[in-house]
Amino acid sequence: MSWQAYLGLYVILGFVVARFLQKKAADSVEKDKLLVHQFLFSAILAFGFFLYAGGSFDQLWHPLVPAVMGLGVLNGAANHFHWKALRISLSKTSVLTQFDDISAIALSFVFLGEFRLLREPRLLLGMGLCFGSAWLFIKTRQEITALHNRALLTNVLSYSLLWGTTSCAMRALALAGLPIITFLVVWYSVSLLTVGVIMALTNRGWPGLRVPLNEALWAYGAGIAIFVCMALMYTVRAIAPVTVTQPIILVSEMIIPFAIGWYAFREGKAFSIIEKLAVLVGFAGGLVLAFAY
Repeated sequence: MSWQAYLGLYVILGFVVARFLQKKAADSVEKDKLLVHQFLFSAILAFGFFLYAGGSFDQLWHPLVPAVMGLGVLNGAANHFHWKALRISLSKTSVLTQFDDISAIALSFVFLGEFRLLREPRLLLGMGLCFGSAWLFIKTRQEITALHNRALLTNVLSYSLLWGTTSCAMRALALAGLPIITFLVVWYSVSLLTVGVIMALTNRGWPGLRVPLNEALWAYGAGIAIFVCMALMYTVRAIAPVTVTQPIILVSEMIIPFAIGWYAFREGKAFSIIEKLAVLVGFAGGLVLAFAY
């Protein structure tokens, strides 16, 4: 399949299915335990995929594994902040969450040399449309982006910087030839350990993992979704630059979860005419980028 097809599947699974399931789990009083359950299930799937694909434990001694371990720590911490933000509001988080995409693109300019892509007029047009769509959408939601909500802003900025770093680094690892099965096993194993340690520290001790089955199912569903999403994204990173894919993710990550937050969880007002225009502009920008590279 093309990178556009992989990215399309990622958007559907990541910003429709996973966000809905994560919001349901994050609203629980047992959200810290459910976050561990999510990563536990993802780690089990990663090991199963590793064995099914014929992986050998020699592959876990790859020279780049320490780098992935570091990224797993960042991912676990980022998820902790992300779930705290989701608990406050899915729709508000979606409007503010473009910071991770901006940081990923900025880091790719500096460390991956992707600034040269701006010489291509069609790529520049697509990026401009996507960022213009984000600006239009945020402009009409000034009450959401008000700076008085310090807890929300702190959580969003924290996970944005962390995920911006992992997005850029993932592209570098994929280009360096790190096998996807090795990446997924190490990524989810270390992420699991990180969220477990964070839960123990925030609760001043290990509180156990017992949760109601109906709530655990939300976390297990999210665990499946994010595992598949990460496999798709790693594949995309090996094919297409961050500068090309991230503006598409920016628009999708902002608008789709916002719509879910409003329609499914009744967190705000309906879409205005300008916001509908922003959706169309973002869609046009995504199409330009998809066909320009």
